[in-house]
Amino acid sequence: MNPVIPLICTLPDVHQQAWLKLLSEALPDEKFVLPSTLELAEKSGCEIAIVANPDIQVLKTFPNLKWVQSLWV
Repeated sequence: MNPVIPLICTLPDVHQQAWLKLLSEALPDEKFVLPSTLELAEKSGCEIAIVANPDIQVLKTFPNLKWVQSLWV
């Protein structure tokens, strides 16, 4: 199983859910989640994140990120 990919953003909930749906449809072999659904150990296992105006404090809870991709770029 692939590690989860968090969507880290400060968008309204309705937009977060829409992006999760779009990302999951575009990449069905990946599992996209919101950071609030993850335990600390799970966050440590994440190496990739998708962001949109991320809260820096939330980003800091993912210590092993190697690739951070913006939705806007």
